[in-house]
Amino acid sequence: MSYKNLKLGTKQIFGFGFILFIMASLNFFTIHKMREIKNEIDEVASNWLPRISAISEINLHTSNLRIHQLQHAIATDESRKQEQQRQMITLIDKINENIDTYEHLKTESEARQLYSSRERRLYKHFDEKWEEYLDLSFSFMALSSEHNSDEAIDLLHGKAQDTYKLLRNDLEGMAHVNYDESSKAAQRAEFAFLSTRKVITSLFILTIIFSAVITIVFIRYITIPVKELEKAARQVTKGDLKVRLAINSKDEIGNMATSFNLMTKALNEARDQMEDQAAQLKKQQLILQATNEELEAKSHFLEEQKEEIQNKNTHLQNTLNELHETQKQLLMKEKMAALGDLVAGVAHEINNPLGVIRSSADVCERCINTIENNGNDQGTSLKTVTELLKKNIDVTFTASERIGVIVDSLKNFARLDEANYQVVDIHEGIDSALTLLTREMQGRVKVEKKYGKIPPVACYPASLNQVFLALSKNAIQAMKSAGHLTISTRLQGQNIKISFKDDGVGIAPDKLEHIFDFGFSRRSGERVKLGSGLATAYNTIQKHNGEINISSEEGKGTLVEIILPISGNIQQNKG
Repeated sequence: MSYKNLKLGTKQIFGFGFILFIMASLNFFTIHKMREIKNEIDEVASNWLPRISAISEINLHTSNLRIHQLQHAIATDESRKQEQQRQMITLIDKINENIDTYEHLKTESEARQLYSSRERRLYKHFDEKWEEYLDLSFSFMALSSEHNSDEAIDLLHGKAQDTYKLLRNDLEGMAHVNYDESSKAAQRAEFAFLSTRKVITSLFILTIIFSAVITIVFIRYITIPVKELEKAARQVTKGDLKVRLAINSKDEIGNMATSFNLMTKALNEARDQMEDQAAQLKKQQLILQATNEELEAKSHFLEEQKEEIQNKNTHLQNTLNELHETQKQLLMKEKMAALGDLVAGVAHEINNPLGVIRSSADVCERCINTIENNGNDQGTSLKTVTELLKKNIDVTFTASERIGVIVDSLKNFARLDEANYQVVDIHEGIDSALTLLTREMQGRVKVEKKYGKIPPVACYPASLNQVFLALSKNAIQAMKSAGHLTISTRLQGQNIKISFKDDGVGIAPDKLEHIFDFGFSRRSGERVKLGSGLATAYNTIQKHNGEINISSEEGKGTLVEIILPISGNIQQNKG
């Protein structure tokens, strides 16, 4: 069988097999030589050089130790001596670490038969001298610590100096031994490298020659037929499905040419079928177009639905805004209703002393008329009339003072002249609120004040007074008949704690969690149309960066606790 009709695999085996044989031989030889070079380099890098480094470190640290000992001997400052002593101890530790490293390398070298007898003798002598020098160093530090400076210096410049010179000579000898051995290993590695390079160069040139010959053969029997196949494939891409290849070889390329001819024939038949299918697809496209138009109509309908939904959302937003405005109006109505109750109570409290004043004034007027009409009548007792007149005047003064107290309490409660942020007495605000609730209590509620010693508090007085009024009023309304209200204050760290405790009907557990919701009234325990007193109180305390907590047991009473900072970052209303 001729080379032309061989299979491509066989052709490649013949051609590349020979090249691979040469390359494999080259690689085996190279690997063997590289292993020799690597062993020499490893011998230097992993043994000789680390030992030289360890010896150099020991030499350096022993020199530094000697320097610090000399500096310690001449130092006069005690702190300086202590610092030098710490440095000496550190250097001794480092030298011992370096010796441990060297001994580890020494063990490895002996196992690999790389440790010379000369270096062994030098190291043995060095080890003995180092132990001797170490003992002398500790003796020197002991004498120095006992302030025997002269003896310490004599020891340092005498026996210690001789020992240091001997171990220094041993270290230099060990360094020279390692340097000489590492140089020899490097020379052996260089010789192996040069000989290997010559052999590799020769084999490389031989490989190039055989590769060129094999490449020419491949071009003749493989590359040219492949180019013909590529040319025919380009004609197919241009639409010529009648092209045929005239390659008659029986290798893989010949089989590929036969397959190519069958493929072009099949493609030509398939193209005819595709043209028929294209006509059918065109009909289906018309159907899809009609379907698309229907979908567009539905999409337009959905857009209209979307616009309608957006309009409804706008209407809902407007309704929500109206609800917010209504809530504000309800809150204002409740405030006005509370103001009406307050005015009615104050009017009642003022009318009582005013009635007394009117009655006393009438009596005074009749007394004066009696005096004028009977001034010359000795039978009338002037003394009796005068006493009656004086008594009614006293009553008038008392009633007037009562009116003054009520007006002052109302003024303190409203704080019309202190609407801004102020530092005030909390007790004064609580007392003002209780004064305005005198009519509500009607003598049936006993108020017990347990005021602690607390400093003035930074706050909005008018807002806090409304909180005190609301909590006191809720407590009074919770006591159906006679009851007891205890108001206490005390200092708690940087805060003050205000407590309102009543023995009224209490609050049910399911209502307690809604106590601060807008529209909740404790009077009935249900949501009512107006009832934002506790909600307003909660917001006011939050505004002051405080806390308000309510605990209650149904049928036993309620405890309200307020915690206010004495001074702090109050959320001031800048509106």
